[in-house]
Amino acid sequence: MLKKIKYIILILIIITLSGCYNYKELNDSAIVSAISIDINDNKTDKYTIGVQIMNAKKKENTNVSEIAFYEADGATIYDALGQIVLSSPKELYLGHMEVVVLGEELLKKKEPLEYLDFFMRDSSAEKDAVVIVAKEDNAKNILKVITPLETIPSQNLKASLFNSANLSGTTNIITLDELVSNLMEEGKESVLPAVVLTGSAKEGESQDNIKDSDPDVRIKFDNLAVLKNGKLIGYLNENESFGFNIVTADAKNTYIKIKCDNENFATLEITSLKTNEEISFKNKKPNVTIKTSAKTNIIEYNCKMNFINDDKLIGEIEKKAEKRIERLINSFLEKSYNEYQTDTLHYGSVFYKEKEKQMKKHGYTNKTIKKDITFNVNADVKVDGNGLTLKSVN
Repeated sequence: MLKKIKYIILILIIITLSGCYNYKELNDSAIVSAISIDINDNKTDKYTIGVQIMNAKKKENTNVSEIAFYEADGATIYDALGQIVLSSPKELYLGHMEVVVLGEELLKKKEPLEYLDFFMRDSSAEKDAVVIVAKEDNAKNILKVITPLETIPSQNLKASLFNSANLSGTTNIITLDELVSNLMEEGKESVLPAVVLTGSAKEGESQDNIKDSDPDVRIKFDNLAVLKNGKLIGYLNENESFGFNIVTADAKNTYIKIKCDNENFATLEITSLKTNEEISFKNKKPNVTIKTSAKTNIIEYNCKMNFINDDKLIGEIEKKAEKRIERLINSFLEKSYNEYQTDTLHYGSVFYKEKEKQMKKHGYTNKTIKKDITFNVNADVKVDGNGLTLKSVN
């Protein structure tokens, strides 16, 4: 009897390991690497959707483009994708989607929560795809451009974004699920990396664009876009974007430049960055104290002063770097909280979690508190190293 029970259990285990009920051959699918979403002014079709598909025929023919691009209009995202399927020989597969590009006009007129619902519900859609804004352009034009170093536009966009975020400090990385999470919580707003297209979008589609060492059409990341109430209201400049990334501690592995005399500059590489925030009510008004500490290395020094074994001069460099960081942070706070009145750092939620009783006592909500927040910014910079040479070559 015991043997029979064992055999029955073994058979049941074998049956459950026989495979997935909805298994599909990868060769039967069109692998979508990126999606563009633009607004369509047609009353029936709200959206224009573009999909960038990896071209399997590239392996057989070197003269064939590595990607194929399809676009269609629809009242919903799924509706437009359904129209694309009519002209695609394979079923669309979103499991390898790397990039979602949103058109500028779309972000100005419609909240992302109106059209990103499909991606959250579809189990096959990649939730870690990065989201990018096409500044002053349609999103589909960005996905059509072929560049020399990466001939697949989605891979070029993603690689360029990660490099820019890590090295320049003026962009950031936000995924599809992070954006939706930000916008779903009351009082939260968001920033997105913006990309610009230089040259003609039509010329950028051609293989000729990758034949020249200096192509006419390029894609370049251009600081951060700011959303308020889910819609695009403007952009931060380079200093303001850098200030945002310093506060969020995302500006690691980047650098700051300071004047070391009247004409020349020194460059400090940020090797470690940490930000602490303290919230309170002062005179019944919300206040945030931001304390940023950074460890740096001197990677370029073009002044004639010799700072080796000179603690006073090193201290002056550190003080100048501290003032530079404080100016960057304050420029961002001025633009975001005073000019745009957007809570991009989500302090409304922080006050609600930590000071809910005081908020209610002083008549604030998650959304209204941002307009009255005052800031105190303090930076602490330490120079840890000076590179391979002990003296300036100057």
